[in-house]
Amino acid sequence: MNDARKKSVKEFVKHWTDKGYEKGESQRFWIDLLQNVLGVPDVTEYISFEEQVKLDHTAFIDGYSNPILKWNIKDSEKRNE
Repeated sequence: MNDARKKSVKEFVKHWTDKGYEKGESQRFWIDLLQNVLGVPDVTEYISFEEQVKLDHTAFIDGYSNPILKWNIKDSEKRNE
């Protein structure tokens, strides 16, 4: 990892530590991570949020980027549930 990437990772972690809540910050969190840490250009052109998925019930994933990324995050209070 080069120095610029290390710096962007540290800034990202500092910015997002103990910040926000899952529903209100999820999209901003992922856009920030993908663009400013991972260097993904024009991330909003191919990313979608709150995609409906069929499990044994209908659910929603936080984000989807075909074909490489699917994710769902929980805030720190929900991790232990």
